[in-house]
Amino acid sequence: MFQNGKDITPSPSSEYLEIRSVIERSRYRVNAIEDACLVVPGFDTLNLYRFNDDESSFSKNFNAGARLNNHNVLIFAFAGASLLDINAIIARTGSRRKTFRRGFDLSLPLWNPYVSPSSFLSSLERFSYFIVVPIKFASHNVKVLLKNLFNENDCLVLDECDVTDGNFLCDSRGDAHNLGTVVKESQFTLIDDRVAGSELLLMSALRVGSIPVIISDFIVLPFNEVINWDLLVANYTLSLTFPRSRLSSVLTFLRVLSSERKQRMREQISFVYSRYFSSLEKIILTTLKILERRIIPNSFTTYDDWNCNSSKNCFVPSLFHPFHTSAEGFTGVILTYNKLNSLFVIIRLLAKVASLRSIVVVWNHAGEPPPMTEWPHINQPIHIIHMDKNMLSNRFIMFSEITTDAIFSLDEDTVAMNIDEIEFGYQTWRENPDRLVGFLPRAAVFNESTRLYEYHTEWANSMNIILMGAAFYHKYYGMLYHELLPSEIIEYVEKNRNCEDIAMNFLISSVTGKSPLKVTPRKKFVYPKCVNSDMSTRNVQCLLQRSTCINLFISYFGYNPLVTSVSRYDPVLYKVPFGGVTNPYSQVGPL
Repeated sequence: MFQNGKDITPSPSSEYLEIRSVIERSRYRVNAIEDACLVVPGFDTLNLYRFNDDESSFSKNFNAGARLNNHNVLIFAFAGASLLDINAIIARTGSRRKTFRRGFDLSLPLWNPYVSPSSFLSSLERFSYFIVVPIKFASHNVKVLLKNLFNENDCLVLDECDVTDGNFLCDSRGDAHNLGTVVKESQFTLIDDRVAGSELLLMSALRVGSIPVIISDFIVLPFNEVINWDLLVANYTLSLTFPRSRLSSVLTFLRVLSSERKQRMREQISFVYSRYFSSLEKIILTTLKILERRIIPNSFTTYDDWNCNSSKNCFVPSLFHPFHTSAEGFTGVILTYNKLNSLFVIIRLLAKVASLRSIVVVWNHAGEPPPMTEWPHINQPIHIIHMDKNMLSNRFIMFSEITTDAIFSLDEDTVAMNIDEIEFGYQTWRENPDRLVGFLPRAAVFNESTRLYEYHTEWANSMNIILMGAAFYHKYYGMLYHELLPSEIIEYVEKNRNCEDIAMNFLISSVTGKSPLKVTPRKKFVYPKCVNSDMSTRNVQCLLQRSTCINLFISYFGYNPLVTSVSRYDPVLYKVPFGGVTNPYSQVGPL
């Protein structure tokens, strides 16, 4: 574009020309702009710092002519994306949560055209270092911190050197090392986003199969909406991400990872890097595929489609769909301390539910439970398990007495449900066995003023938490709770005697990417856990503590996995007066 006889459009880079060529050769290209869902500008936007006066000349190029008017515009920006404030989808590197528009923008990997093809070591036995920690471009305070935390023989901390080759850094003894070589020879590479060049280091680590250990409170990782960078889905993990507050415990955590776990992570790194990051063409085609996934409903792909290497045994919850089990029915698992009257009421109620197979009472009291002669006499087995310690997390243990896939989790003082409601809840779970299905909804709501989440119990139009005092879940999640949740979360739960139900909601939503399901319209349950309507000092403290739990768990997970829902499940014939039709759930209660 020319202005006053001067060309204000930078010459196109070779990367931009390659991107255009990739798009033109792809199945996403259409010939007429009128048929396009997205339009890519016809000038090079990869480095926005190339424009003469930042935004002004870019805006003049962007607004030139009318071709981009009334169209969804996609801009690829490898540098300078923070300069943009326009109504367009920005596929960008260097994404941070504060400026990243989730569900709109895309986070891209930093492409380096001057690298050799990926090269992976085949065995953990060939590693020379446990972890490499490059700190050349860190501030003085960060350098001191990292040197102190990783001051061990098998940790290689590298700072600037008095050598002419910029690819070499020096250790504490002054010995020079080629950064690319030592990353390849290290089991782990520390990626701290306070150190300049962290994005390039991340891609370098992935390229050679060194497991990235990411320290950040703000980073949005490349293609994060489809690629699993998270710790909890074990067979899909290709990195370990920690908030800055947990930096001091990182090395301890890494030391306890098994060789098998690390090898699985390296295999996943190889798969993901070669499939999505290994060339500019793959980066662009992945970007377009993600946008297609958003825009066109019938092109939707699952998490497994993106993360599962078909040559490996990935975690694909085939036990969930379709539902087949030789042990249909559910096990009622009741966490109890000493409220025998309400406990016996619940047991007698469960015994009348057709799908009940057995009851497991998790007895958390130090004293002995009553003799079996004093318990309700019912047709199904009752198993009383006397726990050594009074721990809330005991309710999620996969006891051998649990012979069904479905668990109906109950507290000893949850009352007011009836037979039809429980049976309907179980049948709803059978249709959605990967979900948490329950009767008691709550919400974690973001407060724009405090920038923190708050725990809400009011009857509202949305929810993202189901209390475990009356909820169905697959017993597999009990195993995940004890084996995959960060130990700090379980320790916090037991120390504060609260929030094990919130932790389980975090876990299930992080694995499935789905919300819990609220069943039946009943609003008024007699359930004594803290509620907003009770403003006693004790109850206010309870609410504040549960809000603290939510924000703490988010810091451990690195993001908020809770998914909000505005719907609930009711029986098809609820409130429908059909005279000649049998309603199997006629007693499902009103509000």
